[in-house]
Amino acid sequence: MGASWDAAEYWHALIPGSDVITEVPMSRWDHAMYYDDDPECWKRLQVNVKHVSLIDGLELFDAKFFRLSPAETRGMDPMQRQILEVGYHLLCHAGCTTKTLLQSLTAVYVGCPTSEWTLVDQGVSEAGGCEQRCAGTGFAGSIMSNRFSFVFGMNGPSVTFDTDASSSLVILEVNATMACCVAANVVLTPLTWLNRVGLGHMSPAGRCFTFDQSSSGFVKGEGVTGIALDRLTETIEGVLVQDESRPLVGTIGSVAVSHMGQAASLGTPHGPSVQRVIAEACREARVDGLSIDAVECMGDGQALNDAVEVTSLCKALTSETWRIPLQLGSVKSNVGNSIQASGMAQILKVLFSQSFGLQPPSLHLRQLLPQAEAVLESPAVFGNEVLAFHTRTSLVGITSFGWGGTICHAVCSGGLDLVASTEPLP
Repeated sequence: MGASWDAAEYWHALIPGSDVITEVPMSRWDHAMYYDDDPECWKRLQVNVKHVSLIDGLELFDAKFFRLSPAETRGMDPMQRQILEVGYHLLCHAGCTTKTLLQSLTAVYVGCPTSEWTLVDQGVSEAGGCEQRCAGTGFAGSIMSNRFSFVFGMNGPSVTFDTDASSSLVILEVNATMACCVAANVVLTPLTWLNRVGLGHMSPAGRCFTFDQSSSGFVKGEGVTGIALDRLTETIEGVLVQDESRPLVGTIGSVAVSHMGQAASLGTPHGPSVQRVIAEACREARVDGLSIDAVECMGDGQALNDAVEVTSLCKALTSETWRIPLQLGSVKSNVGNSIQASGMAQILKVLFSQSFGLQPPSLHLRQLLPQAEAVLESPAVFGNEVLAFHTRTSLVGITSFGWGGTICHAVCSGGLDLVASTEPLP
């Protein structure tokens, strides 16, 4: 993510409430050529947003390790390169090696957008990779997952998903003994911002003012991250057995996926549909909604989306009877909206927060959205400072909406890891 290259450092960046959004650096492109503060500038192929959250060292790649030629590498989308590196890193952390991966049934699920690589002028120096770019293997969506399976000789399912911001949670709804789930989004050109700017999705103020009355949209962010997913237990001779020798970061109890249905428009959130998918996720996880301790919200800074989400969460997870306060937060206020990779940023935040027993703060909330003031009458609180869970174990929900109406809700269960929580900061 934009905060760091390492998951642990990403977590330690969230705890103090870091804001990693910056203006577009010259190292990416000369943004002055595309920027205009006129709200109608998108009609002239310009944008009124100049902030973004970026990954350092996106151009770095160890082609030799993955047995790729220099010419082939030059024609590859940087997003495809990072999927290879991040995917291998997380499988290594899960205890896999190149030998154990070869001819294994390990699945590869990737959530990523349409490649921006074709919109970038590579110049004469990159002509060596033109064959790969023309052939399509350097930027095709299917190859984002297929190349990973090919490089390591894995025979499991290899699928690429794109359901906008819900992609990360969609790829978790799989049924595989072992799966490499990677979500990626890189920002190579502002030309792909035009439709979002025209629809008012992106914030000219340069921040995600999640749940705040000044919210005006989101800021795009980069992210390439993932998790190695495996079944917690296996049935051996009729008995459920857990392999405790394998590293375990957390447990995803359930993932429910649905669609908004026929709402006011294609991208308009529908409250009853959101409540339904939240209830379904709790049912699949076999937990009561009143037992959920916190929710990592979609919270992309769009006023209507934020209001519908908060209202739906309060209706689905609270009641008139007493319950422990429901903690609400959104990591997009820290690192921006990496869209297809945003759900994975939410998942990592939740898994680490459960291990450390702490909820990192969300930023930029000064005055609550008028449309969401019903939450003030419910036992829900917005985490604008570090909050501790009430018990050593916790249940945390994660909500994500796709632009086209695909909605997801996941329930994660975990407990305080005394070893991890006492480790010194990096």
